[in-house]
Amino acid sequence: MIKALFNDKSSIDLKEISNDGLSGLVNGNSYSWDVLRTSENSWSVIDKKGESFIVVLESINADSKKISLKINNQPIEVTEQSEFDLLLMELGISSGGSKKLKEIKAPMPGLVIDVIVEEGNDVVEGDVVLILEAMKMENVIKVTAPARVKSIKVKKGDTIEKGAVMITFE
Repeated sequence: MIKALFNDKSSIDLKEISNDGLSGLVNGNSYSWDVLRTSENSWSVIDKKGESFIVVLESINADSKKISLKINNQPIEVTEQSEFDLLLMELGISSGGSKKLKEIKAPMPGLVIDVIVEEGNDVVEGDVVLILEAMKMENVIKVTAPARVKSIKVKKGDTIEKGAVMITFE
């Protein structure tokens, strides 16, 4: 499932998307589109009801997962959120634009392989703060906003449960 958030704060859930992206479920309703590329960054789209619209891709920011489009000349900004992104947000790892990073919780049970930061360290978005092993995979945990490390609740070798607070920030 993918959740798309729009600049007007509405959202849609996309599920069972076909490999070509032309069919699937939007908010539980099936969709099917015919798409014709009209230029390098624009498409003519016709839905199963026969309604047509023009989609122009303005920009893509892969890091923030933001896509700027114009649909029938109306600007739309879409932010893609996968199930993993939604889980991270629920556990306090992700923070929205104006929210302050307060803590990082374990996204899953696991073993702390390494703690990269120390109390008092300043971190910026994208900095690695610790490495968590879960299901025989190393998961690099990064911060999503600038902050100062207030306290570290785990140490190398600790086994932790899902949702356990690992690091708090000022």
